[in-house]
Amino acid sequence: MTIHNRRFNELLEHLRRLPAQLDELRNLSTGLEITPLLSRSWYELLMGKLLPQAKYGGVLIVSVVGGTNIGKTAIFNHLAGQVINQVSPFASGTKHPVCLYPEKMDVDYLKDLFSEFVVEPLTNPTQSLEESPRDFLFCNQSPTSPENLLLLDTPDIDSDAKVNWARAEKICLASDVLIAVLTQQKYNDAAVKRFFRDAARQGKVVCVVFNQCFLPDDELYWPRWLETFTTETGVKPFRVYLAPHDRLAVQENRLPFYEREKTATSSSENSPPVDLKSVFSELEFATIKLQTMAGAIAEVVDQRVGLPAYLDDLKRASTRYVDAVAVLTKQRLTKIDHWPNIPNRLLITKIRGWWKEQRQGWPARMHQTYDSLGKIVLWPVTYAMGGGKDQNADRLEDYQHKEWATIILIVNQTFEQLENLQQEGNALLKARLESLLSGHSRQQMFDQLRTEYQAAPLDELITQVVDEQLSSFRQDSPEYYQFFRRLDTFAAAMRPATSVALFVTGVGPIGHALTPVLFDAATQTMLHLVGDVTAGAVTAAVGDVAIAGPGAAAAGYLEAKFRRLHERIIEKRVTWLADLLQRKFLGELIDELTSLAELPSHPAFDQLRDLVEILQQHLRLLQADTPTSNATVQSNPMITNTGDLKTT
Repeated sequence: MTIHNRRFNELLEHLRRLPAQLDELRNLSTGLEITPLLSRSWYELLMGKLLPQAKYGGVLIVSVVGGTNIGKTAIFNHLAGQVINQVSPFASGTKHPVCLYPEKMDVDYLKDLFSEFVVEPLTNPTQSLEESPRDFLFCNQSPTSPENLLLLDTPDIDSDAKVNWARAEKICLASDVLIAVLTQQKYNDAAVKRFFRDAARQGKVVCVVFNQCFLPDDELYWPRWLETFTTETGVKPFRVYLAPHDRLAVQENRLPFYEREKTATSSSENSPPVDLKSVFSELEFATIKLQTMAGAIAEVVDQRVGLPAYLDDLKRASTRYVDAVAVLTKQRLTKIDHWPNIPNRLLITKIRGWWKEQRQGWPARMHQTYDSLGKIVLWPVTYAMGGGKDQNADRLEDYQHKEWATIILIVNQTFEQLENLQQEGNALLKARLESLLSGHSRQQMFDQLRTEYQAAPLDELITQVVDEQLSSFRQDSPEYYQFFRRLDTFAAAMRPATSVALFVTGVGPIGHALTPVLFDAATQTMLHLVGDVTAGAVTAAVGDVAIAGPGAAAAGYLEAKFRRLHERIIEKRVTWLADLLQRKFLGELIDELTSLAELPSHPAFDQLRDLVEILQQHLRLLQADTPTSNATVQSNPMITNTGDLKTT
């Protein structure tokens, strides 16, 4: 039997897309501290009821539920028409559910419907009473059972053994109709009320049977019991029955049931007993099935407790990792404003070397000749000042000491931020940072950092950046480049005069140690341009002396380029450090935390949001386009009519 309702079937089609999308999002969110999917009632409804029943079509699942020692199994046997399950006089007798299913149904259908259970045939009535850590569902085939009806006896929902609660809840989650067996002692029990509050929220059809009644005396009291039960749980019963306290009738499986109006009247007290088995076999299948399925779907898409709430939980949990990612990412590590500058003299030597490689013909020969001559002439002074040492090597070593001290400072600051996160963060972050922040791990990190630092050729990096930037200058600014080429050619012709002049005035290669500049500002600027500026740097000979006079515009352009060289080298060094920290020490942690922090922007998250909106819209339309049916149960306001329902 199936439900022919276009809107309902469209709803089920969209519903079938949920598992794959949920699995993807669950894999992405592993580690977030939220209630897992498997512990959420809407997910249990989806996987335990909606999808299995949508897959196979229509069958009405009726479960007998209630507390301990109230006669559930006796009522189950009565509905079955035979003693299927053993009645136990002891508390918490039924430990495993028992299912009566029609002769034409394949047992594999039961295995899909109750996938969390081990489905086995019932070979004797006492099997359900035996203790076992495994969740069994014992099934018995009946030739007289209606083809669209599954009848189940369930473990107690209030027993001391909580495993019984869990088994009962799994069965009832998949059920459409619950036969709530209550007594004078159990109608107001806390565990019973908790169970039926969930049932009301899920849209279950609930029939109430007050068992073990002392009739006619209890005719005065059961309405009060019912009022208390319905008020405390939100259940609006579909039918209400009374069954007398008659042990012999139970043993002979002939217990009578008396239907009562949900608003008790004295006129119903003398009504004859009803055949409860016939009542449930003749239930209006399509109406009840549609109501319970729609009620389950309503809980899945409920904004407060359903899938939307799960997505909200994921979003909130992911924000806890944003600060951690901010501390660890390259963008944060590269925002450093106290990295030491490369010594100008070291950089100028590299610039001169590059410019020298650009010279051709007689200007190259002229510069080379007088450079060699200058070294011979200036050798006594150079030796007196530095003892013949390679001053650039000393400058490089001194710079590396400063740079290493900066690296230590930056890494220590990063560790301090991580320690703050560890103290304030969640369990996942604490566990991941604990080993990273231990003293032994930190010392290992610094040892490896030093090894990596010593293996990083700074001198080669400077050469590379100079070549990269000046080659770019040659390509992007051909006018300036040709201008300085002409000046360089002019300087080659003037080398005999300028070399002597620079030496005498103290503007030469060691001018910072000789006499002050004697020429006026215009002469000084010309010497910049003809001498060291044409070699590639504004401050080549006189350090940071201000540029002024006729050549100031060209010199200012070069000064900007010179500063960019400094910035570019620092950028590369800082990026090297950030990459090293991420690659060697923080990589997996950063990847994991970034994935969690960015979860709300992942396509899988958006797809589920969109699917929820589609399901909610279809559910509203389903309610709007179906007319009222007398068989509709009022316990769930989600469904008030049946529209174009047909059964086959």
